[in-house]
Amino acid sequence: MPIINAAFQKVTKNKFPEFDNWSMVFIDAPKQAGPSDCMFFLWKYMEFWDGDCLNIDINPFKGMIYKAELMHYLMFHPINQADLPDELDLYRLGGRKIGLDGSQ
Repeated sequence: MPIINAAFQKVTKNKFPEFDNWSMVFIDAPKQAGPSDCMFFLWKYMEFWDGDCLNIDINPFKGMIYKAELMHYLMFHPINQADLPDELDLYRLGGRKIGLDGSQ
């Protein structure tokens, strides 16, 4: 920490608060089972961490399910402006997309 703190002080010309003497909290985080699931575990952890504890049990063997959840969220999110083929509506949870004018 002292080395990282010194680097931040040098780069920011001492405008960044010194943090080398801050206490560090170590949290027992769930470990992934798959070799490339770390981003999805991080996403789940950030989604359900309330600052004191994790509000769900993250299953290390559900990496593929977490990937599918994130893909669905990104693809079908209301602010996604990509033109998706109508055939993908089959996979949309909650039914077909309804346009702002009420059309389907």
